[in-house]
Amino acid sequence: MNLERGRNDKCHAANRFKTRPPKTSQPNASSRNYQKEIYSFFDNNYRKRGMPIFTQIDHLSPVVTIEQNFDSVLVPEDHVARDKKDNYYINKEMMLR
Repeated sequence: MNLERGRNDKCHAANRFKTRPPKTSQPNASSRNYQKEIYSFFDNNYRKRGMPIFTQIDHLSPVVTIEQNFDSVLVPEDHVARDKKDNYYINKEMMLR
């Protein structure tokens, strides 16, 4: 079995179902700057009683199961959102968020 190392050094079994590029890039300085700008925009423009109404969540794993990504939110198995050309599948059970 061929194992590929993903982000956070977790290994996932790869197979011919794989649709993601062989290497995923790590965030660089410019993408972090964009992230800060986006966070700042929402913090400054969407407030309720002086407090931001959105929570910043950036610590979630980018690798999830098909069940977590589609089944838990009731996306039917034949739905167009599950198409291989629109998602990055690692194997038949795992994909990128």
